[in-house]
Amino acid sequence: MLKGEIILLHTIPFKVRKTLETAGFTSKYFSLYDEFKVFLQIHKRKANHKKVALILCLEILEILHEKQEIAIKHWSIDSSKTLI
Repeated sequence: MLKGEIILLHTIPFKVRKTLETAGFTSKYFSLYDEFKVFLQIHKRKANHKKVALILCLEILEILHEKQEIAIKHWSIDSSKTLI
């Protein structure tokens, strides 16, 4: 994949994270992602974007697993919002 495509794949879970934080899920769930300090910055390496996108997806899945009823309720209310 091209670096731009990897960054796009990184952007999607990043926006999901922001939505979850707005819904009240604290950044404690995203501590591993935050440690890498590879946000949506274009000048970071492609491999780093791949790694943190995967980590971010896993952390989102952890929230959805732990808080299924809350996450489902929030997503059903705000399902009209787009992530991209």
